[in-house]
Amino acid sequence: MSFGVVDLASLVLQELATCEIIRKHPHPNIATYYGCLASDGRVIGLCFKRYPESLLDKINPDHLNKSTFILSEDRTAARKKAARYLPGIENGIRHLHAHGRNHNHVFYNVYDLVVVFIQIRNLCRQSMVL
Repeated sequence: MSFGVVDLASLVLQELATCEIIRKHPHPNIATYYGCLASDGRVIGLCFKRYPESLLDKINPDHLNKSTFILSEDRTAARKKAARYLPGIENGIRHLHAHGRNHNHVFYNVYDLVVVFIQIRNLCRQSMVL
């Protein structure tokens, strides 16, 4: 990949490599990866377990915008609710780091009160520079 030019094939292969690590080393706080779909020798899709609710939906079920949420009376309750999910988020991130992966954008869903890291797209090897 050269500066300013995105090589889509390289990005997909990088993402696929990370997904395969996750498949071989699953973790309860990282989305379940089932495999990929291929056509004519090309990856056309990555298959993950579908999760019904995002962490944001759980914390802010009324879908308030940021300024309204900050002023809402439910903010303290939402902070307490969010705090109980932080250990799971940290555990998922530590698991990724233990397998040589970094992440610069964290997005989680909630499944049976367990937070599940779902966005694999921005993962990269720890030695890589984005």
